Amino acid sequence: MVTLSSAAPAWAQDDGAKAAALAREAEDLMRDKKYDLACAKLDESFVLDPRGTTALDLAICREKQGKIGRAYRYYGIAADLAEKEGRNDRVMTAKAARQKLFFRIPKLKVKVGPDVQVAGLTIKVDGEVVPDAAYNNEWEVDAGTLTVTASAPGRKSWEKTIKVTERARVSVTIVPLAIDDNPQPVPAPTPTPVGAPAPNEEPVPEQVPEEPEDDGPNEHSSNRIVVEVGAIGGLMFHDIERGTLNELVGTTYFYEVSGEGLRQATCGDTETIPGAGDCEATFNSKLGGLVGGQVFVGWALADIFHLGVRGFGGAHFPTGFWFAGGPSFSVRAVGPLWLGASFVLGLSEHRATVASASGTIPPEDQPKNDNATTANIPLQDLDFQEGKVLSGLLMGGSVEIGISLVGPSPYAIAPVGKAGGFFSGAMMLSLFPTVQFTGDGYSLAIPAGIS
Repeated sequence: MVTLSSAAPAWAQDDGAKAAALAREAEDLMRDKKYDLACAKLDESFVLDPRGTTALDLAICREKQGKIGRAYRYYGIAADLAEKEGRNDRVMTAKAARQKLFFRIPKLKVKVGPDVQVAGLTIKVDGEVVPDAAYNNEWEVDAGTLTVTASAPGRKSWEKTIKVTERARVSVTIVPLAIDDNPQPVPAPTPTPVGAPAPNEEPVPEQVPEEPEDDGPNEHSSNRIVVEVGAIGGLMFHDIERGTLNELVGTTYFYEVSGEGLRQATCGDTETIPGAGDCEATFNSKLGGLVGGQVFVGWALADIFHLGVRGFGGAHFPTGFWFAGGPSFSVRAVGPLWLGASFVLGLSEHRATVASASGTIPPEDQPKNDNATTANIPLQDLDFQEGKVLSGLLMGGSVEIGISLVGPSPYAIAPVGKAGGFFSGAMMLSLFPTVQFTGDGYSLAIPAGIS
């Protein structure tokens, strides 16, 4: 018992020393840009001693090799190990490098039917064993010409070569393996000392892909239609100074005429006195409530990037409305945080107190009125204090700040596993600050909502 209990630590120490030596050799090879040899050394080192720094070096080496799929996976492993080791600096480094590769990564779905899954089935992509958990799911692979093989004891091997480009989504179907009438004898396994590491071609972590393609439209799935519908509520501020006021129709005003003194004109009557009768008002700014909804319809170009059209609509309290919409994009910035922007055109109407009112003066009478083009209408002559303000065409932009509350993504605050069905997805809490301008002012909306 004493001999066995002391053997495992001895093996562990020996493995650690070997792993460190291999890692140092790999560093020298990488400096000489001998990436194939360096990656092989790092593979051996990682099998002997799976440390976060080795996984990070291996990811960098694979990226230098041009094997971006393996690099992407190992950056993820490096981040996980660094987090367990308490190395936040390496966590940030690995995640940042992984994010840069995201839009380039091709994915391969290895389709394995029930009739293919026999005892001892091994599927490899360019020598890498595909984990069982990755069957029928997308798996990050390298770009280039890949060889897919399938083998099992007592069965004939199967092989297929495929070409994969960056950002591609490719699938390959494994056919049932035929029975081998003349199987090659399997050599007896070499006994492994207690505590020694088992041999391995190349360490491949059994990671379940984040986005199973056939389980319905997940929150961050790519190459899918994205539909987002939600309720919004918030505040809306209008500072539109000038506009046509229907309530002014029938209101009289006066201006001076040469040789006649004052002449009376009527708002809305432009025929009796040509050049007179066009009336408008200026308005005080208005702050009110907003209740309505928003919708986004688009396409997931990548797991974290959505491009489409977003629209807003709602009632402005106490009276009025607001509509806006236009092209939009959303991108996951970090963790559950999503950011986006929209270019929007819109229209609004609200009620505001009248600050001033005026009516036009015919051109021939303007010199008598100090060259003024309009005559002031005293507010005390009006039988109303408020009026409807129609904005005219509004043009501006909207910013999205969203948090994924619940969803199938591991980045959601409350991950819920896989999604399924047409209406599957995530719950988002979002804020949409929006500012739009017109020739006579601007409108600012600050709606927030759940979608």
